[in-house]
Amino acid sequence: IECRTTPSAIEPLSAPELPYLLEELGLITLGEALHPGLRILELTSRNVTFRVCRAQGGGFFIKQPRHIGAATIAKIHGEAAVTGHLSGAGLEGLPALLAVDSRCAALVYELVEGRHLGLGEGDPAHHFRQLGATLARLHRINAGAELPVSDLPVLARPEGWREMGASSPVALAVLARDRAIREGFDWLADSWRGDAIIHGDIKPSNVMVGADGAIRLIDWELGGLGDPRWDLGMAAGYLLSEAIYAHILRDDERPLSDCLSSAREMTAVLLDGYRAQASGKAMEAISASGLGRATALAIAQFVLALGRGAQRPTQAMIRLTQIALNLLARPADGLRTLVGEWPA
Repeated sequence: IECRTTPSAIEPLSAPELPYLLEELGLITLGEALHPGLRILELTSRNVTFRVCRAQGGGFFIKQPRHIGAATIAKIHGEAAVTGHLSGAGLEGLPALLAVDSRCAALVYELVEGRHLGLGEGDPAHHFRQLGATLARLHRINAGAELPVSDLPVLARPEGWREMGASSPVALAVLARDRAIREGFDWLADSWRGDAIIHGDIKPSNVMVGADGAIRLIDWELGGLGDPRWDLGMAAGYLLSEAIYAHILRDDERPLSDCLSSAREMTAVLLDGYRAQASGKAMEAISASGLGRATALAIAQFVLALGRGAQRPTQAMIRLTQIALNLLARPADGLRTLVGEWPA
C-alpha cells in the first residue's frame, strides 16, 4: 500500500489521468498506460468512481470522495485500515486493496467482476449461506488498535433526523408518523456495541457474486468497530425490503406472503450460515429481540433511501414503514415468523 502526504487542496480525478496514476503507482507499465485497449468507465455513485479494464483481462476499481475534506479523507484512510487489517487476518471475500494515494485521497482495488447478490440467479441458497458465514468470520476477527469506529446509522445519530429532513423530507415524514421508529433508533444508539469489526452497509449492491460462485464484500466505507447486529439486520432487512418493493412495483395480485417466501427462505439460510460459524459469545449477544429490531430499523433505512428526490409518499414507503412498525412492536416473535427459531 502506497501512502502519501495529503496536500491542502485535492483535485477530483478525471479519466484521462488515471492511466498515468496507475503507472506511477507501479500497477501498470507505461506501455499499457498508453495502450488503446485500456478501457475506463466512470460510474455514478456518491463517490467519484472508475472501472479500469485491462486488455488482457482484470483491472482496477478506483474510488475518491466526491466532496473532499478532512472527514472524507479520514474515511478513505479508515477504509484502507479496515480492509488491510482484514486481509492480514485472512478473511476471504475481500477485493484486494492495491494502493492508497493520499495526494488525491484515492483507493485502488482489484476490479471485482460478477453480479450483485440476488434471489433469481445461480444458486442463491449457497450464496446467502456464504454471506452469513463470511459475516460470522468477520465478527470473530480480533480488532486492531488503530481501526476506526463505524458510524451509527444516520437516524441513530443526534443530528441525523435534521440532516435527512433536508435530503429525504418525504420519506422522513412517513417514518415520523409513528414515534416507534424514532424510539427504535434511539434504542439502537443507546445499546450500540463497538466490540466487533463490521462492514456497516450490508445490502445486495455491496455483495458481488463472481463467476466462480464466491462472494465478495465491496464498499467498506462504513466499516470499523461496531455492532454486529446491524450487519445482520441490514442483510435481512434489505433482502426483505427489496422483495417487498419488487412486489409493489409489479402490482402483483398474489398475497404478499406468497411473494415473500423466497426472501424469507434466503434470510433464514443467511442466518443459518451465520450461526454455523459464529462464536458462542457472539450468539449470546445477538438476541431474537435485538436482531428483530435491527431488521426493522434496516427496513426503515431502506424507506429513507427510497425517498431521495421523491415529491410525495409512495405505496412502497407506506407499506414498508408499516412492516417495520409491526416488527418493532413484537421484534422477537416477528423475527421468528420471518426466519424460524433464533436463540432467545
